[in-house]
Amino acid sequence: MTIRRVGPARRQLAFALAVVAVVLAETLLPQALAGQVSPAATSPQMRHFWHVFAAYAIAWVLLFGWIVSVVRRLAKVEKRIDG
Repeated sequence: MTIRRVGPARRQLAFALAVVAVVLAETLLPQALAGQVSPAATSPQMRHFWHVFAAYAIAWVLLFGWIVSVVRRLAKVEKRIDG
C-alpha cells in the first residue's frame, strides 16, 4: 500500500477555490437572504448590461482555466522531480 502525498500545487488550488467561495458567499448571500436586492437590479434599465455580465463570466472561466493549467504543469514538474 502506498501513501499518496498531496503536492503544494493541489494545496494552492484548493486554497484559491476556498478563497473564491468565501468571497462569493460574503458578497452574494447576505443581500439575497436579507431581501435587500435593489429594485434597480430588476428594472428594465439594467437589461442592456448583459454583455458586461457575460464578459465577467468569461473572465472568471479563463482565470480558473489558467489556474488549473498552472496546477497541472506544477504537478508534472513535481512528478519529474520526485521520480
